[in-house]
Amino acid sequence: MGKVDNPASESVVEGINKGPGRPKSPAVDGVLPEYRKEGMEFILTAIKKGYFGKKEDTTIKEAAAWAAAKGFFLTEACTHLSAKTIELKLGELNRELYPQEAREKKLRKEIKEGKKGNKKKK
Repeated sequence: MGKVDNPASESVVEGINKGPGRPKSPAVDGVLPEYRKEGMEFILTAIKKGYFGKKEDTTIKEAAAWAAAKGFFLTEACTHLSAKTIELKLGELNRELYPQEAREKKLRKEIKEGKKGNKKKK
């Protein structure tokens, strides 16, 4: 038999190696750290107005989980904040913006614990 030419091997073009690792993304979408407070105020306002569902049923923890899943807030290194960090920052900001609600919630909790303590003494 005769020699079979393989034109496929001639048409293979070797790629250019750009170095190890994945290429970096030129831009990451999200709220930059210098605008984080305004973004968190926006989320708290959305909770208070009922955009996440009933105001009584929506917690800061759920809103923080939503924001983390969407990659809403960025760190200085342009990575996304975790849900726990967002939850802590939202809680601090909530106490700062709505101090009356925080005091009322604390008072309700103390009253509730006081009632439980009285039942245990009997």
